[in-house]
Amino acid sequence: MNKILELSHSHFKRILREPFLTFIFLLPFLIGLIFRILIPMVQPLLISYFNLAEYYPLIMTILVLLTPILFGWVIGFSLLDDRDEKVLDYLSITPLQKSGYLKFKVIAPVLISIFQAYLVLLIANLCPMDYLKLLPLILIAAMETPLFALGLGAFADNKVEGLAIGKLMGLVMMAPIISYFIDSPLAYIAALLPPFWITESYFSTGNYYWISLIIGLVVHLFWIFYMVKLFNDRQG
Repeated sequence: MNKILELSHSHFKRILREPFLTFIFLLPFLIGLIFRILIPMVQPLLISYFNLAEYYPLIMTILVLLTPILFGWVIGFSLLDDRDEKVLDYLSITPLQKSGYLKFKVIAPVLISIFQAYLVLLIANLCPMDYLKLLPLILIAAMETPLFALGLGAFADNKVEGLAIGKLMGLVMMAPIISYFIDSPLAYIAALLPPFWITESYFSTGNYYWISLIIGLVVHLFWIFYMVKLFNDRQG
């Protein structure tokens, strides 16, 4: 437990020491605030063309995803730092070992991003949301944090590559938009992308809500285990 607390303290010191990582960590709160102020101001200007308010629930569900994904970037870049500084080699000879360190990297960010996502929703507050229905989705969406973190650690050699790969991975944010707007079996082409199931579940009713929820959980767990394997294989 002391080792985990030391790691937590060390990681947050590192995040605060780097302006870019601090900015990414705080960005969801800034986006939530901008949405709360800017979107209601823009809505009257757009009303002649389309009613933006109809899409407020979609925007809010995307915020649920955006928060853990951005936090995953922060953790992913710290993983790249740890690799450069040979932290993983050092940990292999400590009681925590690499496996314990990886569990810390996966579990702790999930817990933080749950709290962070909930706060961002309260800040944005664009429309009333069914938080009872949304809560399981916030818990599942939090798995995006270790997914993105491990993805950066598995595929990037350095921070420059990490930026490029992070942007490429960010394309998965198209999945919830596909789920919402495309009313066709073709939309399920995107079903292998974890974010797809967040909007698919929230905007579903009856038994399909629970079915979507379970499938979303399974898809997220599959990709997490796969990314853990890729990450461990890369470490050797």
